[in-house]
Amino acid sequence: MTDISENTEVKVAVEALIAADIFVNSYYKTWNKESGGKELSHFYVKVNPESPLKPDITINGNIVEDPTDLEGLHRSQPSKTHYEVEAFDCQVVNTNFTVGAPETLLEGNPAGKKMSILVMVSGSVKYADAEETRGFVDNVLLVPNWDITKKNEKEKKKWLVQSQTFRLKNQRSSDDVDHMLEDRNHTMLREGSRTKLSVKKYGPGIPPNSTRIDSFE
Repeated sequence: MTDISENTEVKVAVEALIAADIFVNSYYKTWNKESGGKELSHFYVKVNPESPLKPDITINGNIVEDPTDLEGLHRSQPSKTHYEVEAFDCQVVNTNFTVGAPETLLEGNPAGKKMSILVMVSGSVKYADAEETRGFVDNVLLVPNWDITKKNEKEKKKWLVQSQTFRLKNQRSSDDVDHMLEDRNHTMLREGSRTKLSVKKYGPGIPPNSTRIDSFE
């Protein structure tokens, strides 16, 4: 990977945080909507036999072959199910992600427009007929949407889910963190190379001013 300046690293990390924040604040709200099932597939890369970029989705240990199948999962969940995000952490995995990219977009982009981003989310879900909430951890790999053009860039999502591992817990505990890290490592192994950029943002119930940009070895 080509060396980049510290200033560029910060810009890329901020771009990753913005992308992760947009995803987190829209994806789980879609699950909360009664009519959100039909919208879920729009968050994922499309199944295309001619493209090497394939969706890799696992929900509670079950493999979802096609993002459109999530509509059925959404329909089967109890009404008024509510997902609440409590914290998320994002890391830039690859600053020059090119899998499935057209030849015209193979050139690198130092501003982070072509990076892949690992988003690790923890939260809780409340079912209308249940007294207690259940914790969840969700590890998502966001990649560039190669279908974006100047004509449709306002309508299309800039980043799409290529890989996802969602786990629903019986109760929230410190084990959730262990599973989050385990799933993160598996996702990174599937993706390959990674950078040293890391961005963390904490949600409701966490002290303010907890957003930070740091690095990991």
